[in-house]
Amino acid sequence: MYFYASKVLMQLILTLFSSHVQELHPPVRYLKRGYSTVIIRRNGIVLQIATILLIALVSLFSTSCAGSNHLYKEAYSSYIYKDYTHAMELLDSIIKNDRGYTQAYLLKSTIYELQGDMDNALNVLIAAKQSPNADENVSFNLGNIYFMQQEYVKAADEYSQALKLNPGFLKALLNRANSYMKQKKYRLALTDYQSFLALTPEGYDNVRKLVILLAQDLAAIGQ
Repeated sequence: MYFYASKVLMQLILTLFSSHVQELHPPVRYLKRGYSTVIIRRNGIVLQIATILLIALVSLFSTSCAGSNHLYKEAYSSYIYKDYTHAMELLDSIIKNDRGYTQAYLLKSTIYELQGDMDNALNVLIAAKQSPNADENVSFNLGNIYFMQQEYVKAADEYSQALKLNPGFLKALLNRANSYMKQKKYRLALTDYQSFLALTPEGYDNVRKLVILLAQDLAAIGQ
């Protein structure tokens, strides 16, 4: 019996929680979902189970000054209509004048990511961590980029930081479990998966199946 994990599938699905830009309350969230395939071989049978990799989160809400909020709404609208050049110009202006406007960094990084420029997407988030209002979403998105770059140790560290800032951040808990799986730290992965499911009463059947198989295999080899 042995374990191995496949490469991360890089196709990302953009799920819109809203079809248009709304006012600042409530926040509009855009969530991209990708999938990582974990394969467990037991007793000569290969079982393929998809574990969820939640990729990026951008929120429309900010408590920064009204001028920055106005520019961000315009940048966000340009982003929705794929006018990335104009969106970037506005975001750069926001960051120049309001270093604590975290959402500007997140959206700028997301645009770079959509354009396939992962180095700049990463650098923007690294800069965001130095901003006065850096929050769990910065660490979460930074962890996601490290995950896609197969730097799983760094990814797990960023997810841990996100959880330190917000212990109830379940997406970070799930992604850290996936990072541990990629590092073959199966006991740590199992603990995180179990914690995630304990706080998530419904859905995620694929994760539940993975937990059962992983627990059985670890017990069989005395870990």
